[in-house]
Amino acid sequence: MSKLWHRILALFVAASICPGSITFATVETAETASLYMDAISDAMDTLRKNDSSASDTNHQFLNGRYRTVQMLEIIAYELDSTGKYAEFISGVMDTLRRNDSRASNINYQILNGAYRTV
Repeated sequence: MSKLWHRILALFVAASICPGSITFATVETAETASLYMDAISDAMDTLRKNDSSASDTNHQFLNGRYRTVQMLEIIAYELDSTGKYAEFISGVMDTLRRNDSRASNINYQILNGAYRTV
């Protein structure tokens, strides 16, 4: 997928989770949309890069799990407009990274990703 299509997809997803960023022309919403577009674009770029280097279907599955968690993080921060759950969201992502670094094999990594999606 070309970079242009990634940007279009990121804009579409950002508009879906942050509709105010498209309908109101304020600096704050434009910055928010840009932040989400960059985060979504990064998740999609990582998905593509890791899929192309995956040695088997387990690695592709793991990559999809982790990108799902990454997208859920973006959505969670958007829905937490008051910042009440920011520490909790950050903690979930810290646990994902910590457990990933300690995982002894891919099965533990897949399980780690699955736990973070619930």
